[in-house]
Amino acid sequence: MSCVTTYDLSDSGVSLLTPDPLPEERVVTLKFFTPFSAEPVTVKGEVVWSRMEPDGGMGVRFLDMDEEMRSILRRTANLLRRRNK
Repeated sequence: MSCVTTYDLSDSGVSLLTPDPLPEERVVTLKFFTPFSAEPVTVKGEVVWSRMEPDGGMGVRFLDMDEEMRSILRRTANLLRRRNK
């Protein structure tokens, strides 16, 4: 388990900053703490890209998400975009 920083979140996937990116095709379990859910949202995903340079990072595509989880992540992504303007 590790804690990473998200920098591009949508309801279909996320880009993560991490010094230890995982290899492509690895299936991972992610937990997101959001203001729209009392419990962390747990999502399975697949690493679709991974790099060490210029900064470590990886992209994860979400797998098998139900509509409630998708809605929570969509609202969280919209909130983050508004905050970053």
